[in-house]
Amino acid sequence: MREYFLSVLKKRTPIMIALTIVFLIATVVVNNVSPYVVIEYSDGIFYDAPKAGLFIVYIAGIIALSVVVSLIEFSFKMIRIQSQQAYSFPIKREKLFLARYLIGLIEIVVPITISYCVSSVMICTSHNLYNLTYLWLYLPCALVTAWLCYSYLSFMFCRANNIIDGIAGMVLAVLAPLAVGFACETFLNRIQITYGIQINFMKFYYCSPFYILDYSTRFIEAKMLDREFVFSWIPFAFFMLWVILSGLTIGLMGFFNKRIKSEDIASDSNSIFTYKMFIGITTVSLTISLSFVISLWAPILGIGLTYLGYFLYQRGTDLGDKILYPLWISLGALVLGVLLVSLQWGGLLWES
Repeated sequence: MREYFLSVLKKRTPIMIALTIVFLIATVVVNNVSPYVVIEYSDGIFYDAPKAGLFIVYIAGIIALSVVVSLIEFSFKMIRIQSQQAYSFPIKREKLFLARYLIGLIEIVVPITISYCVSSVMICTSHNLYNLTYLWLYLPCALVTAWLCYSYLSFMFCRANNIIDGIAGMVLAVLAPLAVGFACETFLNRIQITYGIQINFMKFYYCSPFYILDYSTRFIEAKMLDREFVFSWIPFAFFMLWVILSGLTIGLMGFFNKRIKSEDIASDSNSIFTYKMFIGITTVSLTISLSFVISLWAPILGIGLTYLGYFLYQRGTDLGDKILYPLWISLGALVLGVLLVSLQWGGLLWES
């Protein structure tokens, strides 16, 4: 494994340098120019005061790095020639994927660390209004959350047998939880409006796997600016939920990848983590949300989106033995949509 690891890592050096340069330019420009306004105080000294979130670029950059590195390191398993070449090495399959996983982690850690250190030095050498202790605390926080996001996205990408399905799997793995969160928030808001019950504790973005980035960033940013960070158990619970779920994918990566069959390379994806589960979750959740906006058109749209998703999955209209999946999902969307519309028409839920 050591020889394979070093061999691939050497080949990735130009990519790592390129990613570092891009991230460095983004952080220097965004973090040290646009988010500040200059204020002159009575002592005649000019200070940099923030006018936007200091770490927004890190959230976007970590997400982008996680996607790009997942594609770079694991697309080989979906291309027959590259996979056969990789599997010909005298190394167990789980160790091969572990080596690739660790190399990808290095490709994320190095750009973030270098760019953040340069950016932080520029901030420390200027007159600013920040608590610099928390400035350096954000770096380990950023690295841990980047590790979790990378693990989650690479796990979802690897569940597919071809690159298109892998990319779709990553998108749906983010979209499906968000759709659930949006449906829950919309439904709870309708109950609150109808019955005057204070239950507005749910925000749809809590259900995003990237919420671990948002929550940790807002905490550090508040501390840096000596602002109060309002702690609430519900956002913290969602934060910990995504930390645990993303952490689980680290262990499951090797468990699933060692069971990959050579005949599945570049074929239709059959994992429950791609189309089978996420299309159903997304379309049913959207049906619930849209039932309060477009009434009976919502279940019809849900059914249409379900079949569109499976047609894209099959690259055609012949679903074959997979016809039962969209049928059950469509039935669920229809029943839930009609039920919610009926509750609105009956006055049991507020109708927009």
